[in-house]
Amino acid sequence: MKARLIMPLLLVCRAVSAEPSELPSVVDNSMYPEVEVGAAVKPSSANNALYEMMKQLEQLQVEVRQLTGKVEEQAFLLPR
Repeated sequence: MKARLIMPLLLVCRAVSAEPSELPSVVDNSMYPEVEVGAAVKPSSANNALYEMMKQLEQLQVEVRQLTGKVEEQAFLLPR
């Protein structure tokens, strides 16, 4: 148990004592586009369509839960 706790601690201590140039990059920012700070994000038609689809999916999930509940009630009321 102690060995499992000590090993990560040693790695952290080694990383803290290392020079910043020796540390590996944690985040790869190349996949994110450059955006101006304070730039407003404008909704696009694709975002609106995605929002509408998500809204419809949530409504359908609610309806499925309601219908499942009704089916379970009916199954319980059926004579055995």
